Amino acid sequence: MKKFRFLLLAPVFIAFVLVGCQSKQNEAPKEANSDLTQAEPVKVDQKGLLKHTVIFKFKNTAPKASVDSCVAAFKALEGKIKEIQAFEFGLNNSPENWHQGFTHCFVLTFKNYDDLAIYAEHPEHKAFGSIVGPHMEKVFVVDYVVE
Repeated sequence: MKKFRFLLLAPVFIAFVLVGCQSKQNEAPKEANSDLTQAEPVKVDQKGLLKHTVIFKFKNTAPKASVDSCVAAFKALEGKIKEIQAFEFGLNNSPENWHQGFTHCFVLTFKNYDDLAIYAEHPEHKAFGSIVGPHMEKVFVVDYVVE
């Protein structure tokens, strides 16, 4: 009787497995979904200061001296780009362990989006990008208006 039940259930089991495998093949990888990774910025009516938050994940192969040089170069931008109103820096030390390897956080303050645009195109900012680029695995950026 047990063999008979198995023979009846085996085709059902195989069908479930095949349907499951087929649906997985049809799913697009989440990282490939540009809507999730490159969403349009939310348009806001700016009343407060603009915060530009940049969080780095450096390559595991980046020597400490190189990472320290990148941090120093980023900090130096405050004295080179007049549109930067304030500059903060810190290392991640969250006990929640949600960092995903991102370790270095920078928060720059601007008066408005126009000043952020000037900063983004500034030759000193572009030079910094060439310094940090070879050592960076990923960067995460959030811009928001302080409410």
